[in-house]
Amino acid sequence: MSAEGGGTPVRPAMTVPAVRERKRRSGAEPLVMVTAYDEPGARIVDRAGVDLLLVGDSVANNVLGYRDTLQVTMDDMARHVGAVARAGPRCLDVGDLPWMSYHLSPE
Repeated sequence: MSAEGGGTPVRPAMTVPAVRERKRRSGAEPLVMVTAYDEPGARIVDRAGVDLLLVGDSVANNVLGYRDTLQVTMDDMARHVGAVARAGPRCLDVGDLPWMSYHLSPE
């Protein structure tokens, strides 16, 4: 890792192949995942050196005021994943899919 202008170490962006390489059974250091729902939260998480950032469907009851996670929509999730992505984090962003947005039938 080299340093940016202020001496902060520059770490490479986390990717899906990098996650695969860091499986714990290979003896690699465990991965760290934290939840964030917005751009400021994503910047804080990323500066802390977290590997994976989850935009969870829990945005429903933690940010949007719903009683549980069942009311969150794909539009809600897309809006919050987009906000997190605009932070430009080096960690890998992972977004939940809302309840019943997939596997609607056996087909």
